[in-house]
Amino acid sequence: MGDSYLYDCWYFVARSEELDTEGLLAKTLLGRPLVFGRAKTGEAFALEDSCPHRGMPLRHGWRVDGEIQCCYHGWRFDCRGTCTHVPALTEHDQVKLERIRVRRYPIHESHGLVWVFVPAEDGRYPDGTPFPYEIDSEARPTQIERIDLPCDIDNANFGLLDPAHVTFVHRSWYWRPRASTKVKTKHFESCPLGFQMVAHAPSKNSLAMRLFGEDVTTRIRFQVPGVRTETIRFDGATLVSMTIHTPVDADTTEFNHLLFLPDRTLFKLLKPVFKRFGKAFIKQDYDNYKKLGEGLPYARSSMLLGEVDYQFRWYRQLKKAYAAAEQKQGVAGEVDKSELHWRT
Repeated sequence: MGDSYLYDCWYFVARSEELDTEGLLAKTLLGRPLVFGRAKTGEAFALEDSCPHRGMPLRHGWRVDGEIQCCYHGWRFDCRGTCTHVPALTEHDQVKLERIRVRRYPIHESHGLVWVFVPAEDGRYPDGTPFPYEIDSEARPTQIERIDLPCDIDNANFGLLDPAHVTFVHRSWYWRPRASTKVKTKHFESCPLGFQMVAHAPSKNSLAMRLFGEDVTTRIRFQVPGVRTETIRFDGATLVSMTIHTPVDADTTEFNHLLFLPDRTLFKLLKPVFKRFGKAFIKQDYDNYKKLGEGLPYARSSMLLGEVDYQFRWYRQLKKAYAAAEQKQGVAGEVDKSELHWRT
């Protein structure tokens, strides 16, 4: 599919609790090695995972008084990437250390989640526009699963936008029995950085949804680069389910599934149940992606057929519009047909 990356946008990194002031978290995003941590003030940071001296990955170093010390020659950098100390230098060396810098990436942290901005050009920063991913919950996220999918982010995102696979990949007594398929009618509208299925009552053939009672609505939103948010409202409470795709490289996409559960005794007691069935559901997807990975290198095309595949078309249009836009946050999906029908 060519270059599937989008630049000048935010990518999910980790839950807030995964970063601390003592250690470093190393991750590869869009083929770039990055290292994350917290300053002594608690503020999260993101730096290129490479010492400018000899290229040693900083993740192999250690924290010294809140800074990062390279394991090779002991060069130290503050959490903004500025060099503060070179042990081998003496008073005979006239070196302006502040000119030596590790590339720094903007960080955003909210609702217990950490995001990093990946620019198309060095030194480019967000232009003051608001952060686009709204999470309608005060709860802290519960990690259900984190796995690497053996495909690029486009194919990973197609899985988020594909209602047709549910019948065949997610055959479970607690979700939707295969025999219960019927024609569905869904309405869509644009939203910041994407499009969304308008809030509606969930399908009656979903056994799991019956847990929330009768007066329940669900809204499903997709936003680039790969964020699917389902907001379920019921009996004065809100449950938010987030599936987030972060590209590691051209052949691998990190998959994270998070739940923001209501602060109610029942849901606290059911947290192990959510984790168990969530992992089982996601394993079905993962096993399917492994099989898909066997065929992708030989696939001649990717066919789109019928209204069930309209969301794929919107996604492709959305990526092009985002890549071409000057003001990224103003981009929304082109929902050219607001009512779609499919059988699942």
